[in-house]
Amino acid sequence: MLKRSRVRYFLKMYAIDILLLQETKVAFPIDSFLRSIWGSSLMGWSCLNSMGATGEQCIGWRDNVFDYSSELVGEFLITV
Repeated sequence: MLKRSRVRYFLKMYAIDILLLQETKVAFPIDSFLRSIWGSSLMGWSCLNSMGATGEQCIGWRDNVFDYSSELVGEFLITV
């Protein structure tokens, strides 16, 4: 919970519009996790599923800042 509150603090303090999470190992859906730290439903997201013992790689962005057109999720890459 301490890490989540730190991330939430930085998102609000610096008005961050895009968030990259490496090695995430959340036990619930990533959209719920992102909403809990970002505090907004105006967001999009995409994840690269975990491989073996590693966690997911995820990217989240504010929909009111970025226009989503397509995504490509490869073996080691997320492109939005």
